[in-house]
Amino acid sequence: MDRKSSEVLWSEFVDPPRHSRCFGARVGPVQFTDVADMARVKINGGDAGVLWTAPYRVSTSALRSGTNRIEVSVTSPWRNPLIAEARSSTGTLYPPMTGVFTDDAEILPAGLLGPMSLVYNHRP
Repeated sequence: MDRKSSEVLWSEFVDPPRHSRCFGARVGPVQFTDVADMARVKINGGDAGVLWTAPYRVSTSALRSGTNRIEVSVTSPWRNPLIAEARSSTGTLYPPMTGVFTDDAEILPAGLLGPMSLVYNHRP
């Protein structure tokens, strides 16, 4: 187990279907199933927002025709390395941090928990 509260970068290239406009649909938000603990989203290098509460959605206004890059930088919960330190001390964390959690505390999920999707909105 990694003992640090860490940040992980995930990226995906997407190419929204060109035909979607022909059928009266337009791309709505980028949506994530669940995020633990928080994430910053960039679309084509521009900041699209921070996700930390449901619904986990950001605007797709930065999408353009052709291939687009979506980057997500996820930060894991700080409590996880504190619990790991309580279970097996490495000496890298110092009091009072080492006494915050006991060794039987629950490690929380971390990362993108489920798929990312582009939501299409249909015009009436």
